[in-house]
Amino acid sequence: MRIRKKNKEKAAPAIATRAAADGTVDAGRTPAVERRCELLDRLKTIGIFLVLIYHARPPILLQDPLESWRYVDLFAHTFSVLGVPLFFFSNGALLLNRPFDARKHYPRMIRMVVLGVTWASLSMLFLKYHRGVYYDTRSTIRAILAFEGNWLTHFWFIKALVAVHIIAPLLKLAFDNSKTIFQHCFFLSILFTFGVNFANKLAVLFSWDWEFLRKVLADYNVFAYHYSFALAYFMAGGLFLHHYNKAGNAKANAGEKDIQSLSRTQSRLLPSCAAGVLLFAIAATMLWGVFLSRKSGVFDAVFPEYSSILAFVATLSLAYLVSRVKDNFLGTGGIVRLIGKNSLGIYFLHIPILDPLRLLFRHFSIAPGMFSNFILAVLLLFSSLLMTLLLKKIPVVRELFRI
Repeated sequence: MRIRKKNKEKAAPAIATRAAADGTVDAGRTPAVERRCELLDRLKTIGIFLVLIYHARPPILLQDPLESWRYVDLFAHTFSVLGVPLFFFSNGALLLNRPFDARKHYPRMIRMVVLGVTWASLSMLFLKYHRGVYYDTRSTIRAILAFEGNWLTHFWFIKALVAVHIIAPLLKLAFDNSKTIFQHCFFLSILFTFGVNFANKLAVLFSWDWEFLRKVLADYNVFAYHYSFALAYFMAGGLFLHHYNKAGNAKANAGEKDIQSLSRTQSRLLPSCAAGVLLFAIAATMLWGVFLSRKSGVFDAVFPEYSSILAFVATLSLAYLVSRVKDNFLGTGGIVRLIGKNSLGIYFLHIPILDPLRLLFRHFSIAPGMFSNFILAVLLLFSSLLMTLLLKKIPVVRELFRI
């Protein structure tokens, strides 16, 4: 009897691992694995919506003194700083917590580049026609291949994603075999990206002259790549989902008394702390953007702040809060899965679709602002989703949405 019981206990984790690897549902699937895709879909849905809010709004010009209502507007807009980090976070969570297959990984990287260039070409052709702007052939080719120009800058995400995937096999090796080495790399990525960014902020705030020292240190910084913050979010996502699954399995195996005690602690203290940290980080990021806008006159606390420690902490806080939300919350499970599954297509299509929607708003004399921008982002989200679903029905075209 003891031998049978021991073998049974050893077999259970293997079943859960197989379920996690192939994504299928079976009787041995653990609750943590079963919730995994739901969590990532939620994060991707929030991420793509925040990206659309950021892109849908024209540049924000600020003049002193600011009225109190403008701070509310800017605070809400600053949440968009979490959009892109959530995508890298979700990608790392998925890639680092499933078996690595080199036969699929490297072709997928090449496919990312090909799809990026293809969608950049299609976007360029449409926007040239719609906006009536002439680009000579050489400039067009350069813009498409380098994802340059005001029309194609949002494709930088593809370049950063490919860069992360180049080093992903090494990260996966450390993740599976030595969490200590992985966490060491994770700490270094935080130190040399968010830490350097924080030092820059202090230099600006206190008018320190450390330009020479920064140049010297940059020569030793292997994380000096423009989008190196993507690596930190990627690794954070892998660790987050690992501990999320681990906690879920521990809860499933705990006694009823332990579960009640754990639930009381988690339901009160941790979510409140996470929400407080999230709001503080967004408010501080917003105030920093206002501070910088005094020189430039333009408020942007989103793209320049992806490498900020505040954005990193806010992303972790939001991910934790989202992980506490019950599956199919308020009956939104279906639409969340649909948007999460098609988030890449929405990202590719949203800029060409944004142009006609902006013209529609101008036709009805709708002034840009917090509420009008929110409505525009919602329309943009579902228009891009609908177009993605329609194009996916075409046999050859559907390949443009698959990585």
